[in-house]
Amino acid sequence: MEQKLDKILQKLETLENKYITLEQKLSDVTQKVTIVEKAISKIEQSTQNMDDHIDFVETVYNVVKNPVSSLLKLYYQSYNNEQIESPEIPQMKRIKHK
Repeated sequence: MEQKLDKILQKLETLENKYITLEQKLSDVTQKVTIVEKAISKIEQSTQNMDDHIDFVETVYNVVKNPVSSLLKLYYQSYNNEQIESPEIPQMKRIKHK
């Protein structure tokens, strides 16, 4: 009977040790998940800042494009009184992310 109790106590100790190990691993995983969540939050903010900057650049480009294009046409038309084809300012194509 005493041997059975000793075996049961040994198994309980083993289970307790495994439980403690699992708690430590769970705590480590929780800390790592928290770190990943913070990194994702920073990336999201950075992405939003970059989107805002791209929108700003596109707005400025669209405002400046026509006057600059007109100036280029005037310049190339008056250059040596020759008809030189002026370069076209390309349209911007925005790639939307998901």
